[in-house]
Amino acid sequence: MSAPDRPVEAGAEKGYVSDIDFVDVVHPRMAPVWLDYVAALQGVALPAARAGFDYCDLGCGTGLAVALLAASDPRGRFIGVDISPSHIARARQLVDAGQLANLALHETGFANAINLPLPDFDYIALYGILSWIGPAERRQALEFVRAKLKPGGLVLVSYNVMPGMAALEPLRRLMTEMAGGRSGDHAAGTPERLAAGLAALRSLKEAGLRYFMDHAPAARAVDAAFIEDRRYLAHEYLNPHWHLPYFADMRSTLAEIGLDYVGSMVTETNSARLSVPRAARKVYDGAPGLDARELIKDLALDRSFRVDLFGRALRRVAGDAQVRLFDTLCFSLGDRDWRSVPRRFRFPAVAVDRREAVAAPLLQALAEAPASLDELAVRPGLDHVPRAEIVRELSLLVAGHAVHPARAQTHGGPARMLYRAADRFRLSAPLSASVLDRHLSETRARFVAARALGAPLEIGPSDAVLLLGVVAAGIGGAAAWAAAEIERRRMVLAGEQGPIRGMPALTRHLQERIDRRWKPHYLERLVKLGVIVPAGTG
Repeated sequence: MSAPDRPVEAGAEKGYVSDIDFVDVVHPRMAPVWLDYVAALQGVALPAARAGFDYCDLGCGTGLAVALLAASDPRGRFIGVDISPSHIARARQLVDAGQLANLALHETGFANAINLPLPDFDYIALYGILSWIGPAERRQALEFVRAKLKPGGLVLVSYNVMPGMAALEPLRRLMTEMAGGRSGDHAAGTPERLAAGLAALRSLKEAGLRYFMDHAPAARAVDAAFIEDRRYLAHEYLNPHWHLPYFADMRSTLAEIGLDYVGSMVTETNSARLSVPRAARKVYDGAPGLDARELIKDLALDRSFRVDLFGRALRRVAGDAQVRLFDTLCFSLGDRDWRSVPRRFRFPAVAVDRREAVAAPLLQALAEAPASLDELAVRPGLDHVPRAEIVRELSLLVAGHAVHPARAQTHGGPARMLYRAADRFRLSAPLSASVLDRHLSETRARFVAARALGAPLEIGPSDAVLLLGVVAAGIGGAAAWAAAEIERRRMVLAGEQGPIRGMPALTRHLQERIDRRWKPHYLERLVKLGVIVPAGTG
């Protein structure tokens, strides 16, 4: 659709930064499979719809995240809503490039979105948006959730949170004042206002003001601002509203629209053992309720940003019934060799060793293909392990970023694959090529669709350009192709001794990476994760 879904509501964008698009950014844990996993981990029954589902990204920005979600999980029907014409225009380019028939976009504000002919949703994401809009727009967004979320549905809410943001709020206030005030009526554009605000902060910090001496997070934030993406800074610090609730405030607000707290999407922080130091556990254990316990966690973690899961009309279970919730999920090794997975995982409050008798056969099984709990439970070495113990070990491996919840039980053919130098591959999702081409040098956005995971997969700069090379020239010609592409784009590829420059050095570096990483395991992992398939396959 080329026109807005409605006339812009009067005042809906008053003061909101609109002359700079928000930064392109991807958050894999927005994926429905991750929401399902966290719900099961917290003993909450999953939404009823399994074969197909409806997902809304409310305030989708430039659409990169929701587009990659749609490309990664074709069984879902995805909706992106944003009031910015330029954001939606960029999102529509992604829809076209990715041939995404399962993603629809709507250029509209929250007040009108509720009147659109949209389905009720199994999942709704509010990523960051509640922190940057005013009270009226927050009420409109929450009313949309109240009206459109199915019973049993899940809502991801990410937001700036107190007390972790306490030291930064004065910096943001000073930036807006020095940049021309907060009214939204500015003669200068956002880039000029941002430059003025940052210059003022740097000068005051260098002048040795007591505030920066007494508040180390504020001093670090000023230093970090000068290497941060200016698009992000503009939206974080120059919008007229900056909502900084405590967790208890957010929970109370969402309770008013019938939502209950499920848990944190950062799964290790749901465990007091992993996130609260032993010396503080007596106070934590004696806290009078959830709000107090979460505040203690936020203090322990110095958490300034939360990514939380809420739901409506939740059905909670425990014991064997909770273990059975995992029957509808699959799990997958990430993109690493299973033998490189650490034996000890370090969390904020404690280090935890994996149980080798359970972890080793789990990792070996998942290295072959994504697997369901039923499939894992009959594997050699696991066939006599209670399912509850398998789930506990899986949860440790997921918290340690070694294993991912996944959509598909099988993907990519036989357990061991051998490739010839001339073998060719194609990306499973057309969108991945467009995203890599556009964002090859951008860490926040360098992701590909992984259809076995049902979620985007982050990929490093060397592997990203090599992936394009493998698709263009096969595994045998990938290094030379990638080196030429780096030169053409004037990219800087970092090596152990500094930047790698010149075609011969780049080609040697990339060929070594293929020989040491791609051929032993990485190419096979990308096939099994559903990122690429051999050319000529369906």
